[in-house]
Amino acid sequence: MTTIWKVEEIEWINKIGTNEKVADKITYSCNSTKDSHTASLYGEVLLVSNAYLDISDDEYKSLKSQAGAIDYKHEENTDTEGKKRHTGTIYKTTTGSYTEYESLTEEKVLGWVKAKLGEDKVKDLENSVETILKEDIDTGNTFKHTSSLPF
Repeated sequence: MTTIWKVEEIEWINKIGTNEKVADKITYSCNSTKDSHTASLYGEVLLVSNAYLDISDDEYKSLKSQAGAIDYKHEENTDTEGKKRHTGTIYKTTTGSYTEYESLTEEKVLGWVKAKLGEDKVKDLENSVETILKEDIDTGNTFKHTSSLPF
C-alpha cells in the first residue's frame, strides 16, 4: 500500500499592504493506493486567515491580541442578553521568510499543511485512508479504480 499526499487547490490572498500573493486556504488529499485500487480523504487548512462565527467578546479580544492579527471582515451583534457576539475573519501578517506564490512547490505547501495539522492528525489521516482501502479490498466494495489512460 502506498500513501501519497497531494495539493488539490490553493486559494490565495494579497499580502497585507501589497499585491503579492500569499497562500491561505489549501485543499489537500491523502490517498492510499494498492494495485488498481485507491481510497482518498480530502480536507483543507487555513494558513493565514482565521474565520470565526458567533464568538463571545472575550474570545474575539483574544483573537485580536495575537501577534500580527488584522481584521478582514468583522460583524458585531448583541445577543438577547445584551452581550456582544462577533463573526468574521482575521488575517495574520506573515513574518520571517516569505516564498513568492510563483515559487511554491507542492513539497513546500504539503509541509505547511502537515505542520498546521500536526503530527498526530497526519498519522490519523494516513491510518484512516489505509484502513478504508484495506476494508474496501477485503469486502470487495472498491468503487474507485485507477489505471493508465487508454491513450
